[in-house]
Amino acid sequence: MSYADVELNVIRWAEARKIIQNSNIQAQARKTLEQAGELLEAATAVEVALNAGDVNAAHHWRMKYHDALGDVLVTLIVGSAIADVDLVECLKESYEEIKDRKGYLKPDGTFVKES
Repeated sequence: MSYADVELNVIRWAEARKIIQNSNIQAQARKTLEQAGELLEAATAVEVALNAGDVNAAHHWRMKYHDALGDVLVTLIVGSAIADVDLVECLKESYEEIKDRKGYLKPDGTFVKES
């Protein structure tokens, strides 16, 4: 199934539950932040488990991370449908903005831009 197919299924799901008709972009943005918080929690727990050598816990939290990524995407798709914005176009525009940037990520997580 293509991204476009899944996106359409998500929009139809949200319409059937009156989310698109009765929500607004601010509410969806809050929901995205909530889901992003769950994503961060899972990502942190994966790292902690890996550092502790706990493979079972790492697997559990990787599954939570996987779920959270999907949930974030659902909220972005629904929010863009409410705003009547093409999410793929947003992605293309962002890529065009960053594609020529130069730099690198240091081991401590800091991105160093090259001018």
